[in-house]
Amino acid sequence: MAQRSFLERSTTIAFAHRGGGGEAPENTLPAFEAAVAIGYRYLETDVHLTRDGVLLAFHDSRPRATD
Repeated sequence: MAQRSFLERSTTIAFAHRGGGGEAPENTLPAFEAAVAIGYRYLETDVHLTRDGVLLAFHDSRPRATD
């Protein structure tokens, strides 16, 4: 994969949203690896904590009810 020139600008902080770009399914290790391979230094994902203390990385398409 080619490096992206906008990632080299010192004033730009680019985040790969959920792995970015569509090279692999969102929020997967292959998506994050693909983002790093093209030069991203920062990755963004959705992390949720289950009631029993397990962290999950996923994006829920349904809004949650507020307490």
